[in-house]
Amino acid sequence: LLPVGSFRELMFAELSRLTKLHIADHEATLAYNRKIKQQRQKTEKLSIPSFIMALLIQNPQLIGVIEQQGINWDELDFEGVAKFKVILEYLMQKKPTHHGLVLEHFRGHADENIIKILARHSLEEQDNLEKVLKDALNRLLFQAKTAMLDKLILKRRDIGLTGSEKEMLRKLTTVQ
Repeated sequence: LLPVGSFRELMFAELSRLTKLHIADHEATLAYNRKIKQQRQKTEKLSIPSFIMALLIQNPQLIGVIEQQGINWDELDFEGVAKFKVILEYLMQKKPTHHGLVLEHFRGHADENIIKILARHSLEEQDNLEKVLKDALNRLLFQAKTAMLDKLILKRRDIGLTGSEKEMLRKLTTVQ
């Protein structure tokens, strides 16, 4: 019998011959692809809701800033709002002290991959995280209200609005 190390080398040599690719070349390709992926993650811009979630997942102690804002999340509509609300609800109820608890809570959950991606996403070092979060929230609220206003105006023009939708449109168009 061949020693384990020798057998392993023979198997790699045979695999390399069969695939016409050296294992070392393959490992170099994998390392290069990992590096490209990491660079892409650093340069990719997150949407505002994703940025807010990444900030909260990485710094769950900031959930108090969200609570102080008194935002009615039911009135907001944007892409991914359902997942946003699930994560936000957990953070507001449990108030985890660090991101490890958030990752552990969502282990095996349908949104586990999203949580992991946001937890790993590289955010630029910020001096005042509370101010950054408040600014991002203001941008999110503005975008969501603008989108809701556009949606209601189109619906009013096309098929008309219900009583609650008319009230919502009135609230959105009044100066606050």
